[in-house]
Amino acid sequence: MFARAAVGTGRWIDVNLAQSTAALLGHKAAEYVLEGGTPRALNVPAGSYQTSDGWIMVTLVNEAQYKRLCTAIEREDLASDPRYQDFARRADSADLLMAQLRGVFLTGTSETWLGRLHAADVIAERILTPVDWLHNVHVEATRAAVCQDTPGIGKVYAARTPGIAGPSEDGLRPAPDIGADSCEVLLEAGFDSGAIDGLISAGIVRTSGR
Repeated sequence: MFARAAVGTGRWIDVNLAQSTAALLGHKAAEYVLEGGTPRALNVPAGSYQTSDGWIMVTLVNEAQYKRLCTAIEREDLASDPRYQDFARRADSADLLMAQLRGVFLTGTSETWLGRLHAADVIAERILTPVDWLHNVHVEATRAAVCQDTPGIGKVYAARTPGIAGPSEDGLRPAPDIGADSCEVLLEAGFDSGAIDGLISAGIVRTSGR
């Protein structure tokens, strides 16, 4: 509609999930071509790590953060090891380096490691389960989840659509049971009550509880 109003010619917009996902990973396709094959891992040892009671993610964007990471986990030897002196060499030895970090992070809780990493100014955060996310302070404060009291099921939570104003989703009805609105729909379509009863009796139309 915007194109038609702006230039007088409408457009057909066909957006599918495969293309949308590929667009998010477009830079990886460019790396594949430019590097002549599968590109090396970036920002090693950035990634997700299991702790004694959950998972955390760690992200590095500069060399100084790697050194602070090694200090925070009391593995200064990894900072001085010539195999891990910069991002390029760490990428070449990614499997070996990250295996050592995985062993370290398993020895403590997520809270313990995040406290140390944040104190060292290393980018890190807890990886939340769906239940953890729903009860996260930020999620609750921003009302990022929508709750519907659904008959026969109870409370059903879902993430709010990003960018959608609150009232437009707050007023949504819960998903109806199968056949809950069959009679109303058929009445609106022009069927009379007798015809609808006949369809139900013949098993052609289903209503709630039948």
